[in-house]
Amino acid sequence: RASEYVAANARVKCEAVSRMLQPQAVETGCAILVIGADTVIAHLEAILEKPRDDQDAKSMLKALSGTTHHVHTGVCIGI
Repeated sequence: RASEYVAANARVKCEAVSRMLQPQAVETGCAILVIGADTVIAHLEAILEKPRDDQDAKSMLKALSGTTHHVHTGVCIGI
């Protein structure tokens, strides 16, 4: 499911940045707030992510035009 997919991606991004910033947080003694997010479009049982290039973007927009689709965003907040 698209909602589970974006939630998992947001968490992976958040955790990766948190690990990267951990030494700085320890050094300064301050907690660092990290926000990870991911957004996709669910259309005809497919999950569409960020287009690879302009041609891919045009192709996606053409496929979505005049149809119903759903946009899913997942957000993860960590320290």
